[in-house]
Amino acid sequence: MENKPLVSILVITYESADFIIETLESIKNQTYPKIELIVADDCSKDTTVALVKDWMIKNQSSFVKTELVTTEKNTGTSGNCNRGLAKATGEYLKLIAGDDLLVPDCISSCLHYIKTSNDDIKILCSDIDFFGDALTDEIIQRHREGMLFTKKMCALNAAEQHTSLMRKYWGSAPSLIIHRQTLLDLGRFDERVKFIEDYPLWINATERGIKIYFYDKKTVMYRVRGNSVSGSGCLTGNPRLDADFHQVYVLYQREHLSFYERFDKDYTYKLSTLMLSYPRFKIIFRLLKLLSFPTLIRNLNFKIIKIKLKSFGF
Repeated sequence: MENKPLVSILVITYESADFIIETLESIKNQTYPKIELIVADDCSKDTTVALVKDWMIKNQSSFVKTELVTTEKNTGTSGNCNRGLAKATGEYLKLIAGDDLLVPDCISSCLHYIKTSNDDIKILCSDIDFFGDALTDEIIQRHREGMLFTKKMCALNAAEQHTSLMRKYWGSAPSLIIHRQTLLDLGRFDERVKFIEDYPLWINATERGIKIYFYDKKTVMYRVRGNSVSGSGCLTGNPRLDADFHQVYVLYQREHLSFYERFDKDYTYKLSTLMLSYPRFKIIFRLLKLLSFPTLIRNLNFKIIKIKLKSFGF
């Protein structure tokens, strides 16, 4: 026990009453022996907090420490992560949502991979599996493709990863395990982006030369629910997530992109948001691929498209 680093598992909850006990049990069943458990709740109105309190009383002996962090005002995912981070004392921090599950050897296998690597790993992502009431073949295929792309990007060095992230989101947030002091040195999670905590972190880390590594093992079970929308680096149809992806673009990406790349992102985002707001226009959303024509065609159509977009009030 003395030679093993303390790991802080931070559970992020909001309206998680239906699933939180299952999540906590998956943490209790970890084969790794030195864990502190922190649950950060973002002002849930259901029974999440009461369930967590009761469970912690009954199971506190299974952990080095347990702590529940609450707030009287909803602040979003990034703010909730920072409140939990402030209570963490472990050498490493493992994030998990209040409806996902850790496989039993998640922590032990990730720590073994980090400690036996020839590289100085500060940020590690791993493979994830999917389950839930809304799981479909299409969702599985989309996420599988996303994981393959993430694995490919993790083979690059930090500078190459940063260049890639300036143009496209990738990563495996549910599987994230990070050296805690590194996260503190990076300035914690960016609360200007309320509901996407990982993308700004990837950008900040790689810009400072910290590479994101990939462990090719499924360590997390990611729950797919009918009332949840997962973004894959593109517009999701969820207004809050779409607005945050655009906020990341405004805060981090814009200065790195060419004029026509900026045009594509600005107006594709705005027109897409408009189309998704009206069910009868959803078919038009598919036509947005026209904005991905080669540069020459985009240049010729720039003024025409801009005038048309202005007619929508932009």
